[in-house]
Amino acid sequence: MRQFPGGDSPARPPSFLRKHCNMMTSIASSIRMLLVTSGILALGGLLGVIARDMQLRNIAIVGYVGVFTVAAVMLASLFHRAAPQEPLP
Repeated sequence: MRQFPGGDSPARPPSFLRKHCNMMTSIASSIRMLLVTSGILALGGLLGVIARDMQLRNIAIVGYVGVFTVAAVMLASLFHRAAPQEPLP
């Protein structure tokens, strides 16, 4: 097997990329958690329709306006930071 400078093998990315990959994974898991939270709050707001209670319906507004907006901004940041793949033919 060919050795790379610094002793890294071809199966593992170099150490400077491992930190970047770990950061991207933590951002992705945070985005996933925010999207699930947003969905749960939005679905929870449907209880307000059934109960005819506007205060319960406001839970949905917090879900799809507040939490989803933060998740969308983080998702855009993640897409911007991601390295481009091979160009399509």
